[in-house]
Amino acid sequence: MGRYINPLLDFSFKRLFGQDASKELLIDFLNILLEGERKVEDITFYFFDRALFYLCRMISSQGQKGGDWTFEVCPVYGIYFLNFRLPGLNKLRTDVILADRDTGLQIDGRLRQIFISLPHFELTADECQTDFERWIYLFKYMDTLERIPFETKKATFRKLLKAAEIESLSSGDRRHYDKVLKDYRDYVNTVEYAKVEGIEIGMEKGKVKGIEIGMEKGKVKGIEIGMEKGKAEGVKTVALRLKESDVSLDLIIRSTGLSPEDIEKL
Repeated sequence: MGRYINPLLDFSFKRLFGQDASKELLIDFLNILLEGERKVEDITFYFFDRALFYLCRMISSQGQKGGDWTFEVCPVYGIYFLNFRLPGLNKLRTDVILADRDTGLQIDGRLRQIFISLPHFELTADECQTDFERWIYLFKYMDTLERIPFETKKATFRKLLKAAEIESLSSGDRRHYDKVLKDYRDYVNTVEYAKVEGIEIGMEKGKVKGIEIGMEKGKVKGIEIGMEKGKAEGVKTVALRLKESDVSLDLIIRSTGLSPEDIEKL
């Protein structure tokens, strides 16, 4: 185990950014993320699972009874850190806005979803030139570091370093963190095992099916078709393994790319 907590675990993220004492850390990151667009002065903490539903709920909760309200609402931003690849998100940062489908013109800037896909970030510490890149580097690699490389760059990073040290946890928080970390590692291992086994099964079925078709329509074409069917079969096997392990439907969808209907049929 490294010196610092994993900032992507729910417990860790709330400890680093979800307390009044560390509010300035999150405000600093948000102002870097939204630089040139908005200046964040203060924040209210929300921790919900269903991104779009709760973003809309946060907007509707601003409604006021009576005839004087003119539907003036404050902007609501949903910011999500992903430590896995999600279909359709093929770069580090993806901003989802309300815009005209044909022209791309933004219609309203008060509702925004920002997805940070960490697998697409590949810079080393020395290659990070901006504070945004330094923040993302720490989000991705913090739990593997013996020291934070940017602590001399900014006072915020020094405060983050202090808050993230495992040794600074109380005995109760340490037990909680260890349990959360174990659950996370168990889940990752389950997904990886299912992927490997699914690929192996899919490859075997693909080879057999491909050879059978190839005998009739050409071996080369048959193997190509078989391999594609094998891949699909492998993905279904992964989904089935996750479903049998009581993994949530949302996680199965993100891990396999299958639709809810296909998963329910398994």
